[in-house]
Amino acid sequence: MTITLRFLGTAAGVPIPHVACACNQCGEARRERRLRRTRSAILLEGPDGALLVDAGPDIYRQLALLPDIPRITAAIVTHTHSDHYLGLDDLGSVVQNAGWLNKGLLPIYATPDNWSRIEATFAHLFLPGMFLRFEARTLLIDAEQTIAGYSVRPFDASHTIDITTAMLAFTLNGKRVIYAPDLKVMPHEVFEGADVAIIGGTFYQRDHPAHMPLLKSIRTCKRLGVGRIIVTHVGHLEWSNAELWALLSEQGADLAYDGATLAFDV
Repeated sequence: MTITLRFLGTAAGVPIPHVACACNQCGEARRERRLRRTRSAILLEGPDGALLVDAGPDIYRQLALLPDIPRITAAIVTHTHSDHYLGLDDLGSVVQNAGWLNKGLLPIYATPDNWSRIEATFAHLFLPGMFLRFEARTLLIDAEQTIAGYSVRPFDASHTIDITTAMLAFTLNGKRVIYAPDLKVMPHEVFEGADVAIIGGTFYQRDHPAHMPLLKSIRTCKRLGVGRIIVTHVGHLEWSNAELWALLSEQGADLAYDGATLAFDV
């Protein structure tokens, strides 16, 4: 039985192309639809359920473009930066219009310190009444959980100070897969020997208080024996697709695209 990981979106905080930018990356994305990037999210699909990770402002279009949308059985919000959770209202519309409420509310998982932001904006989706769509559940850091039928262990990515940003370690048909679109640290016990690491590419070499440079992340993965490295959460790097692909290939990493899939077989 196959588990599919689908990249719904692969951009950092701002989609590609950027408005009024004529760099190689943005100009090429205007000309070629396949190179356009919406904000990062993934969807896991398998025999036990479908798990959505993050629901940014592009989530409605991302789901609407799927030729056959599965019934999402749970969603995780990794952290409450706008590009990861501001699409919850649109997700609620999908839940309502698709008729999924007939089988119960959609569980939304987030760490305790993220819930105040979610409730400040979207309380109506969790409270009794005509807009009730979701059920609030706690995402536990450093603890194994089964969510929508998937084994997941969240870790603190140290991307944020006032809230927790979760990186997620999945076990998918025996393969250890790390999803860390926003990360500042790479704990050895999390990444060492992982089969696949999906890491953030907001900045290539530039150091940043909230992001580890992509080049450093790739080299750390290689040192820790990660089997395959895939870059998502792609920032405004300004290189053409061919230039970026060549840079990453030279370092031993692959590049994710919106709509791309990974299959994990038994």
